[in-house]
Amino acid sequence: MIREDLESLSKVIIDAAIKVHREFGSGLLESVFEMCLENELKSKDLKVDLQVRLLVMYKGRKLD
Repeated sequence: MIREDLESLSKVIIDAAIKVHREFGSGLLESVFEMCLENELKSKDLKVDLQVRLLVMYKGRKLD
């Protein structure tokens, strides 16, 4: 992806997250927010993968 594509995608994701936040306010369970955000992103014809495993290194150690 080129920089402009990433910036455009980032804007779509942030706008969707703000839309969910405005609908429910703060204090929404993370699992519910995740489902709502997934719905918002899919409504914009984006492919969404949930709970993707990532390799995370912290201070030289691999975290599970």
